[in-house]
This record gives sequence, C-alpha cells and structure tokens, in this order.
Amino acid sequence: MTNCYNKVINIISKRYFQIHYYYYMLVNKKIRSKIRDVLKFNETDINLSSYEQEEQALPGMHKYLQSGWYKYMIGRYLFSLKFVRNKLVLDTACGLGWGSYLISDYPKYLMSVDIDDKSLDFAKKQWKSNEIEFKKMSILELSKLNTNFDVVLSYEVIEHLEYYDGLTYVNEVSKVLNSKGIFILSPYFPDNEKDARMAEKKNKFHPHIYTKNEMNSILQKNDFSRIKYYGDLIIRAEKL
Repeated sequence: MTNCYNKVINIISKRYFQIHYYYYMLVNKKIRSKIRDVLKFNETDINLSSYEQEEQALPGMHKYLQSGWYKYMIGRYLFSLKFVRNKLVLDTACGLGWGSYLISDYPKYLMSVDIDDKSLDFAKKQWKSNEIEFKKMSILELSKLNTNFDVVLSYEVIEHLEYYDGLTYVNEVSKVLNSKGIFILSPYFPDNEKDARMAEKKNKFHPHIYTKNEMNSILQKNDFSRIKYYGDLIIRAEKL
C-alpha cells in the first residue's frame, strides 16, 4: 500500500511541475519568450562530448523533447519563482545556465556558479543578461564568496557528489544562507536504501543517492527546518 501511495504522489508531483511549465507559457509573455529561447538549443550547439552531455543537459536535447521531460526540467526552475522574487539568489552548479536565465528577471540579485569552464563559456555567450553574474566556483567552497543569500537553488547537484562531498556541500550552503533563507534541492530522493542503491547502479554519474531520511538528518544538522518534500523530486528547507 505504501509503495502504491508513493507512486501516486510522485506522478502527481511530476505533473505539478509540468503544470508550472504550461501555466507560465500561457500567462507570462516574458517567460514564454525565454522558454522558447532555451528550447532553441540542443546537443549540436554545445562544445561538449557525448560523455559530457550526460552531465550538462539542455531541455532542448532531442531525447528530452521526445520524452516530454523538458517540461519537467523547465517546470522545476519555474517552481522557484515564488521564492526568488526580489531576493538574493544563488544558483549552484548552474551548468549551461539555462535555468538561471529563465528566472533572471525576478531576483534582486542572481549569482550562478559552476566549476566547468565549457559550461560557463556557453552560459555567458548565450544568456546575455545583466541580471545574472556567472562565476567560476566550487560548490564545496561557497563560503569563500563572502556573500549571503536568501535563496539557494540546487538542481541536479547533490547526487553527482560522493557522500562526504555532499555533506560538505550542504554545510557550505548553510554558511551562505541568511536566517529564514530557502534551500531548494531537486534530484531523486527515494524512501529507502534499496531503491537508492538501485538508482545508483542505473546512472554512473550518480555516486550517491540520498534517501529522505538521510537528507532529513543532513539538513537538520546544518540548521535547516520546515523540510518539505514534493514527491521524491524536490525538497524545500528553511534555514533557522
């Protein structure tokens, strides 16, 4: 019964983020234009090997367009709009920068960091916005920024880290978040160890999949509370 319930919740949560895609496409002309800008680019437009493309994804890549997954990818960023408006925002491991571009008109200030030069070069070239500061930075050294933020975004990040690096990352996020700040994470958070280990075997780029219990413990140890899950796909936590 529990497994069936979780499956239903996850289906609903995926559609919930897809609804954000449809909603903004319908009612927000500026976001609609930006979505179209993002979807113009596919795997032929980036100077990355097929191996690197597994790590750095664009919603406009053919496999995501064909499967419809691009709506979920975009919808997750649009979900953040209700939290980032007029806030100081940090987008961690921003990759090719398309997500930062989508939301860039809403924050008071938006810094988007990544460690990969190719990805940052693409982001700076394609998303010409005065509203984004792209910066090369390790997400394991965020405290070196000497800047505090109201919102930290983490889309498809922590599952790409080894376990202890993941702990460091959350700790670094906590250091740069203001009190009452919001931390939004979106990889896959299964309910149990068995599902987590199975998921690791399916993707060589995911060295550690964190269960909900693991994430609860890690977040609480780093002064996060009001932890809310949206299915297995997104966590929103508030800094004490």
